Amino acid sequence: MEDYRRVYWWQEVKLSTTYWILGKYARTYESNTAGGTVTRKDITVWEKLLPMIRLSEIYYIAAEANLETNAPETYRLLNEVRVSRNLTPLPEDLKNNKVVLAEQIMYEYMKEFWGEGKLFYEYKRQYRDIITREGNIRASRALFELPIPDSELEHGGN
Repeated sequence: MEDYRRVYWWQEVKLSTTYWILGKYARTYESNTAGGTVTRKDITVWEKLLPMIRLSEIYYIAAEANLETNAPETYRLLNEVRVSRNLTPLPEDLKNNKVVLAEQIMYEYMKEFWGEGKLFYEYKRQYRDIITREGNIRASRALFELPIPDSELEHGGN
C-alpha cells in the first residue's frame, strides 16, 4: 500500500538528475491560446484551501489525550487515520504499548504536516529535537523561544 499523500504531494523532476519536490504547494496554471494570444490563468487551489485544523489533526490530539488512560483508543484513532491515508493499520501487538504509540503519533504528525510549518509547533510543544537530513537540532529554549524585541524592552512592554 502506498500513502496517498506521497502520490499527490510530491512531484518527480528530471533534469540532469532526478529529484523530488514538494508539489503540494506548486502553482498551477491553465493556458489559453484563443485568438492567437497565449494567456495563463492561475488555477492554484492550495491557497484557497489551507486549513487551520484538519480532521486528522483532531484525531491525533484525541489519540494523545487517550494515551495514558486508554492506549487501545489511541491505537484505534491512529489506525483510523492511517487507513484513510491508504496505509496498513499498526500491528495489533502495539495496542497497549504507550511508548511506541507516542512515537507513532509524532511520526504521523510528520507525515501529515510536511511542508506546512505546523510541525515546528509540535516539536516545541513536546520539547523534542528537530529532525533534519543533516542531523538533529537539539531542543533548547533558544530554539523555541523568540527573543523579546528591543522596542518591547525599551518601552516597558510585558
